[in-house]
Amino acid sequence: MRAVDIKSGYHDKLAMRRRRAFIIKISAIIFLVIALISLTLYLIFFSSYLKITNVSANQTSAIGSGEIVSAAHEYMDKSVLYIPTQRNIFFFNSDNFNKYLISKYPMIKSINTEKKYPHNLEITISERTPVGIWCFRDDGCVYFDREMNVWGAPNQTSGYVLLSVDDEKRDAIEKEYFEAILRISENMPKSINIKRILIADKSVNDMFIYTNKNYYIKISTESDIESQFKIFEAFLRSNDAENIEYIDLRINGRIYYK
Repeated sequence: MRAVDIKSGYHDKLAMRRRRAFIIKISAIIFLVIALISLTLYLIFFSSYLKITNVSANQTSAIGSGEIVSAAHEYMDKSVLYIPTQRNIFFFNSDNFNKYLISKYPMIKSINTEKKYPHNLEITISERTPVGIWCFRDDGCVYFDREMNVWGAPNQTSGYVLLSVDDEKRDAIEKEYFEAILRISENMPKSINIKRILIADKSVNDMFIYTNKNYYIKISTESDIESQFKIFEAFLRSNDAENIEYIDLRINGRIYYK
């Protein structure tokens, strides 16, 4: 007869029960962790607990508040792994949103996006102030401000109230001409309104200023613009310029006319 180890069989059954209990316990823990994570994700990203439900924005002369609100919802609809993270006010990234808005509306100068927990977003923007319209040789035109920022496609009526530059030489603003044109607009006598400044294709450094007067003005980027316009003002006080065709201020310390 073969001997049977009763103790060994008992220990094997006990070990199996312990393994089964351990597996059940681990499975329960994993299930609870998954359930807790799922519940947390639902509460954070899909429930209304921290969801942004109200977006408000101020209105500027160029951008309506409705456009800004629509852009905010468009940004918040973006998802990561199908999770709309930006809908949650806690995870909403104001800095990235501000960059997104400026890329969409380059006329914006500054943005302040404030979270009002738990559901509100307040957006305050200020826009750049255009000083003129710069048109290039390819017929494209842009607004520009005093910091040489450019943006947009100007309205047809804008040219009547803003400084207008026709650049036949290039497809981008050149700093030398930009700075000269700002000085021209600042030093032009108050009685004269600039209608258009032409940068002719074949000119080297010259610009032609067309005004509300019968004559036009020639000047150069190399001219001492402040001093030349002081001479120009003195000339106007002592001369009748009604029958003059043009006035040449290109040579420093002198004024020529025809």
